[in-house]
Amino acid sequence: MNSPIVEMLVKSGPVGLTVCWILLIASLISWVVIINRIIFLNAASGAIKNFKKELERIDSLRDFGKIPQSLRDSYAGHLVGYYISEFNRIAGDLHKKSAKNENYSFFFEHQVTIAQEKVHTETSKAARKLNWGLHILAIMSSAAPFVGLFGTVWGIMDSFFEIGKMESAALSVVAPGIAIALITTVAGLLVAIPSLVFYNLFVKKAEKIEDDLDDCADLGFTKFKEELLSLVGN
Repeated sequence: MNSPIVEMLVKSGPVGLTVCWILLIASLISWVVIINRIIFLNAASGAIKNFKKELERIDSLRDFGKIPQSLRDSYAGHLVGYYISEFNRIAGDLHKKSAKNENYSFFFEHQVTIAQEKVHTETSKAARKLNWGLHILAIMSSAAPFVGLFGTVWGIMDSFFEIGKMESAALSVVAPGIAIALITTVAGLLVAIPSLVFYNLFVKKAEKIEDDLDDCADLGFTKFKEELLSLVGN
C-alpha cells in the first residue's frame, strides 16, 4: 500500500520535487552539524569541568604535571599551559634584572599583562571553535520555511491553472492540488524547527562552556601571579 506522502511527492511536479530535494539535503546537513555539536560540546564541557576541579586541587602551577594528560590537552589545559610557559619566560627575565632597578616594578606588571592578554587571545580562539557550525543552523532555520513556502506557492499556482483548464472549482478538484502544494511547506518546517531548537540550545551551551573557560583562565592567572610575586619576594 502506497503512502499518501510518497504519492503527493511524486505528483508535486519538477519544481516541488526539486524543492523537496533541496530541503532533504539541507536537513541532512543540519543533522550532521547537530550530531557533531552534541558530541563536541558535551565532551568539551565535561573535560573543562574536570580540569577545573584538578586545577583547584593543586597548590602550585609546578604541580601541573600531576593533572591527567587528557585534561592537560583540553582547551582549559592549554590555557593554563600558556601561563606556565609565560612564567618560565618571565622568571628568566626577572633574574636578569636587579631589584634595585627603578624599572623593575614596571617590567613585572608589563610582563604579567602580556601573559594575561596572550591567554585571553587563546580563550577567544577556543570560543570560536565552540560556535563552529551554528551559523549553518541559523541559516537553515530562517531560510528553510521560505524555500518550502516557495514550493507551496508554485504548487498552488499550478493547481489554480489546472482548475481553470477543468473549469471546475469543486472540492474534489481543488483539494488534491492544494494538499500536494503544502507538502513543501511541511518539508521546510521539518528542517527549520530542529535547526532553530538546537541552535538556541547550542548557543546557551557554548556560552556556559566559555564562562567555564574564563574561570579556568582566571584561576590559572591567580596561581601564576602568586608564584611570580613569591619569586620576586625571594
